[in-house]
Amino acid sequence: DDEDPAVRGETITALGESGGPRAARALETFLETRLPSSDIVLEIAGALAQVGSPEAVHALIHLLEEGGLPPFIRLRAVRQLEGLVGESYDSRDAHGWRDWWEENHYRMRWDAQQERFISGESREEDR
Repeated sequence: DDEDPAVRGETITALGESGGPRAARALETFLETRLPSSDIVLEIAGALAQVGSPEAVHALIHLLEEGGLPPFIRLRAVRQLEGLVGESYDSRDAHGWRDWWEENHYRMRWDAQQERFISGESREEDR
């Protein structure tokens, strides 16, 4: 709960490196209970990706849906999304990303070796 940006950044990085469901829950809780700045959202999304949490994709899409996002932050978010899921959309098309994720998220699984989400077999319990 430290307000020092350096300490917060180190904490986010450490959680991402530690991995596991507890780290993912802590990062997800931070996103849900705070109003982090766009650069912090990018850091958290990166950490969530390290632990294989689909919340990383959701956080980036939500960030793209915000109005008035600086172009360099938008570009970083899009590049992170492209790296995480292997898809590309126009950087201005947040709705395209949202639609794609809503249609495909249940088929995606984290591949630790590739360090990205890949399409896997659909399982009924995932729906």
